[in-house]
Amino acid sequence: MVKIINSSNLDSNSINLDSVEINDVIDIGLLQKFQDNFAESMDIASITVDINGIPVTKPSLYTSFCMDLTHSTKIGADRCAQSHKRGGEEAAKTGKPYVYTCHAGLVDFAAPIIVDGRVVSILS
Repeated sequence: MVKIINSSNLDSNSINLDSVEINDVIDIGLLQKFQDNFAESMDIASITVDINGIPVTKPSLYTSFCMDLTHSTKIGADRCAQSHKRGGEEAAKTGKPYVYTCHAGLVDFAAPIIVDGRVVSILS
């Protein structure tokens, strides 16, 4: 058994929380299914990103504006990543979902995925 503990109390059966990533705590395929179901049931686009705004899942219900225009260029995709990162940072401050306007002027949200007090990913 491996237990996740505070990094100041490491022992041979423990994981340093500072190195934990989302794929260490949940199967990405399961996360994708959850995200797809969430997006469909809420009728809202969604993606899960790491703490740097880089996607760890495929987009769910993204609009053609996002997929065909914004993400069709590297600069657009980079701006989305930065927007997700900033939204995630705001959500991490309170540990609660945060609603904001993305770089392209669309309403977006960020919900932190927290493991033992540390944000490991953002549902956006």
